[in-house]
Amino acid sequence: MHFLTGPSFPTDELSSDEDDIDEAGQEYLERLSQKIQKKSKQQGAGAPFNITSCFVTTEEEKESDDSSDDSDDEDYEAEETTLEAYTTPLDEESSTVDEYNVFKQVLYNLQSSDPQWYELLVRNLTPEQEKSLFDIVLLADQRKAAAESKRIEQSGGYTFVPTQEVPTSFNFGGQPLGR
Repeated sequence: MHFLTGPSFPTDELSSDEDDIDEAGQEYLERLSQKIQKKSKQQGAGAPFNITSCFVTTEEEKESDDSSDDSDDEDYEAEETTLEAYTTPLDEESSTVDEYNVFKQVLYNLQSSDPQWYELLVRNLTPEQEKSLFDIVLLADQRKAAAESKRIEQSGGYTFVPTQEVPTSFNFGGQPLGR
């Protein structure tokens, strides 16, 4: 089916040499550009709109053209989906909210405030699901400790405050200190 059919768009069938199209190849893009230019010239001033084409080459494509074909797998990076590209305040490094700790707190608060409902929620968990829940709670504790460690590091490190006076002289043969 041709999508651009009508009085100003003739429907030509593909010739046999056009059946094998390498859609990602440069030759295909060049042939497509030539066809667009040819159709645009045929339409002339009677066309409802101008048809133009151009090739856009990014810096990455220019660099990949210069590199060897053997390194294609090394340079491959999967493209982000729209959902993966969407960020929330939780995704930021400076976020003070940790979703694992929030989940753990909600779970523990539910357990203490409404034990019957908590029991209904966790009663039918499989051993694998129970282990996953335990792992999430463990991960929440680890992330909390890591955040505390990072906070201490950013503040210049941990400051040790002695609770007792450090003795400057020792008497190993005399009476114990503090008497």
